Amino acid sequence: MADRYTNIPVIGLFIMVGWGVPALTKGLKQSEAILSLLAGLVILVSASLTWQQLGYWRDSISLYRHTLQVTTDNFVMHNNLGGVLAQKGDSDAAIEQYNEVLRIRPDFSEAHYNIGVVLAEKGDQDAATQQYREALSINPNDTKPHNNLDRALAQKGDLDAAILEYKMALQISPNDIDAHSNLGVALAQKGDLDAAIQEYRVALRISPGDQKVHYNLGRVLSGKGDLDAAILEFNEALRISPDFADAHNNLGLALAQKGDQDAAIQEYKAALRTSPNDINAHNNLGVALARKGDLDAAVQEYKVTLRISPNDINAHSNLGVALAQKGDLDAAIQEFRNVLRINPNDTYAVNNLGRALAQKGMKEKTRE
Repeated sequence: MADRYTNIPVIGLFIMVGWGVPALTKGLKQSEAILSLLAGLVILVSASLTWQQLGYWRDSISLYRHTLQVTTDNFVMHNNLGGVLAQKGDSDAAIEQYNEVLRIRPDFSEAHYNIGVVLAEKGDQDAATQQYREALSINPNDTKPHNNLDRALAQKGDLDAAILEYKMALQISPNDIDAHSNLGVALAQKGDLDAAIQEYRVALRISPGDQKVHYNLGRVLSGKGDLDAAILEFNEALRISPDFADAHNNLGLALAQKGDQDAAIQEYKAALRTSPNDINAHNNLGVALARKGDLDAAVQEYKVTLRISPNDINAHSNLGVALAQKGDLDAAIQEFRNVLRINPNDTYAVNNLGRALAQKGMKEKTRE
């Protein structure tokens, strides 16, 4: 990157030109015209060179590639270029740059970590796990690979190993909010809700304004049946981040469980203003509308859900129930059969289908 700093050594040259040229032209006829012409040429050349340089610097990728052309074994620039390529979604090119880093500096743990992140985003958790372990073998006290290794293990369903990694990360950095929060998530997934609540509260003591931790705490409190405390946490998350769609949706669920369908409906609609394709919010809004007796509006919400996610079992099932309540048994039967097509072992759909067929048979007998 030496050419980025050429402006410093050429200052003397510019001074010489600025002071020397007028001295050289002094006494010549039309010296002012000569000076004007020379000044114009200098400006033109400078503009041309500047435009060429801006071509290198107009985006990060061009800058890093240009730097790599004029330097040798620049592992920092390879790493930076990999990061930009990863952000643009070019995973293979990013990994290629990180591998160049490791060719130059095999002990650079950050490159292993970065490869792990890219592989995890590609869905290859096994390979990502291996890269995080490589990073930790070089730098055991780096909390980032610990946290990402934990998440990879949790996604693979190995919650015990994930919990162990989170605890190791917290031994290294006791105030690591991500480790406390992620440990809470893993504990909640294992069903240890009290321990999860404790981790979330520790995280909030460290960072009281973290809306995701407030949201996760609200979910666990709701799971324990403490709806009032859950509502407080969801509201706090929304105070910090008013467009937090999941918080609106889960606040709606808590309000609905408390019997306040009108308030729940408002929360679901708020979630959909932020995230119009949120199938959970559409489905939950349909349930709330059906409970209020507005079956036509409920049916509409379930149909919107199915346009977004055609194989959503809950939407097919809820739509079938709403259609049956409206007396459209043929359409209801079709929806229950759709559920069984997706999941043949759904006992709820089997029961609903049996009831709908029985009601239809009774109607047909009455007509006879």
